[in-house]
Formats: sequence, structure tokens, C-alpha cells
Amino acid sequence: MTRYMEERGADVVAFELPPGVACDILPQVGHDLEAHRRLGIAYIERVHNSWWYAHRKFGSRSKAVYGDIYALPGDLGRFDVTVLASVLLHVSSPFQALEQTAARTDRAVVVSEPVRQIPADEGRGIMEFAPVDTSKTVVVWWQLTPGAIIRMLRILGFLEFSVYYHLQRHHAHHEKLRERRGLAAGGEELIGDIGIDDRDHDQADIPRHKRIAWLDD
Repeated sequence: MTRYMEERGADVVAFELPPGVACDILPQVGHDLEAHRRLGIAYIERVHNSWWYAHRKFGSRSKAVYGDIYALPGDLGRFDVTVLASVLLHVSSPFQALEQTAARTDRAVVVSEPVRQIPADEGRGIMEFAPVDTSKTVVVWWQLTPGAIIRMLRILGFLEFSVYYHLQRHHAHHEKLRERRGLAAGGEELIGDIGIDDRDHDQADIPRHKRIAWLDD
């Protein structure tokens, strides 16, 4: 996604967890939470490595910042557009994470989250806790409807919204299949493209109370 936006003229700053820190883990009784934490740290390390590999390979000018999404660095700066791609379902406090990012965004927030059905509920602010069986995963905290995200962003000063849906190809066992078939990471046979709205939204002169949030579910 960093490369996609950069190729279209954006100055991108990617934000991610720092080395040695795992994402929020559901404290499920009976689980080896320390083992989950170690797995989470190893996963983030792979994310960092892949980002920097692509950064070097494609001569990217983008920057990476590592830190706490609940307390973004004071010198991080301000942004025209902020993109949260499948972030809120993985954090214990999605409103706090959204509040931190919205406070540094001048024009639009793009939130992309998985939904159970299309179209999803856009009228009610519903959040389902632990929507995936915790015997299978302890890193999925929430299932958020577009209505829930809209309500949060409205509180944070975004008053106009557009909701888009897309279907993304994904094979449940793509990692094993990729290894068996010898496919390169990101092989198009297994992973589809993320849907992005390419229309020109000129909002340079829109004041804060008229900012728009786009929800891409």
C-alpha cells in the first residue's frame, strides 16, 4: 500500500509497532500468552523486513515510524489523509487509536475493515467483541460495522462520509501453498488487489468541521 500511494504522488509515512513489541493480545484464560507474544513479535519483525526490502528494491522515498498507536509521537507531524488498513479490529481500544490519528489529520481518514456481509450495517454503531473463536486467534478484538466507525469519526469532527465495499481474493492456506508451489511473496495467483477509490477529491480548502472520512470496507 505504501508503494501504491507513493506511485500516485503521495509523501507517505508508514506507522507500525516497534521492534520487540507485539500487538494487543486477548488475555484468554488457558492460553500461553507469552508464547503468543513471542509469535507476535516475530510477525512484526517480518513485516518490518518486508517493508524495508520493498523500500530498497523500488527506491522508495517513504518514511517509517515505529511507536504506540495510543500515544503517537508529538513530532510525527500532520497529514492530509490518514489510512488505517485493518487496524481497528486488532487493537483493544479502537476509539483511542482513531482519536490519535484523527487529531493529526486535516482532510480525510480512510478506514478499511473486514465485514461479515455486503452491504454492512451503516445505521447502527455496533461492535462485536472477540468475533473469532479465541481458540483460533487471540489478536482479533472487534468486528466493527461502518456505523460504529462513522459515529466515532463524527465525534472526532468528521461530518461527511462515503462507504465503499470490495471483495478481496484470499486463500486461507496461501502461505503453505506458496511454499509448496514456490510462488514469490505477493503472488497474484493467491492475493488480490486492495480496492482503492481513485477519484479526485479536492478538499484543500475545506475547514476542519467539514472534513470527510472515507470508509472502505
